[in-house]
Amino acid sequence: MSGLVIARSYESRLLSCAMTVKDFFWIRFIRLYPLYIAGLFLGVGYIVFRWFIKHEDPFDAFDLARGLFLNGLFIPDFFDEKLIFRINPAAWSLSLEWIINIIYAVVAVKFSNRVLLCIAGGGAALMMIMGLHEQTLDLGWSSENFIGGFVRILYSFTMGILLYRLIQSRGMPFKINALLLLPVIFIALIIPMLCPDFGLYLFGRFEI
Repeated sequence: MSGLVIARSYESRLLSCAMTVKDFFWIRFIRLYPLYIAGLFLGVGYIVFRWFIKHEDPFDAFDLARGLFLNGLFIPDFFDEKLIFRINPAAWSLSLEWIINIIYAVVAVKFSNRVLLCIAGGGAALMMIMGLHEQTLDLGWSSENFIGGFVRILYSFTMGILLYRLIQSRGMPFKINALLLLPVIFIALIIPMLCPDFGLYLFGRFEI
């Protein structure tokens, strides 16, 4: 639902031209990239640890150099058969966040609610189809399921924008005490532990 946060922070300024698309790109870049680079350095440290401490050789030198170059530029390594961000496996989500941010600022910010609703509906349908086909919703981390990850964020981001616009036009229909969300968060965390098969369906698994 990052679309709600992005729309709330930038939509009015983008539409009124108080902020240019270039300014938006720069702001989002300095928000996302430092965290990403920190994760990349941790990944490199882990590889060095496996090489020199555990005497393991998990990567081919050429593959590592290619992955480091592409991933350092925030570009997925689609040549890798396992992970498009092998050095920092979790970075696929930040990469998709960056892509959807670009799409939003360039075109989607001007879309009508009807168009956004169609996109969200199509994304939800595709997400269910892909989830049933792959037997998991953990999509986006490899070259084989990257499109599935994009569909996931397309749906959630678009729904976030729609929710923001709904609140803006009609106001918040009710107030939610933040403490009431704690049981929901607890249940979301405990279900994968109590029901491993369900957790595997939602979150999947991958190996480095």
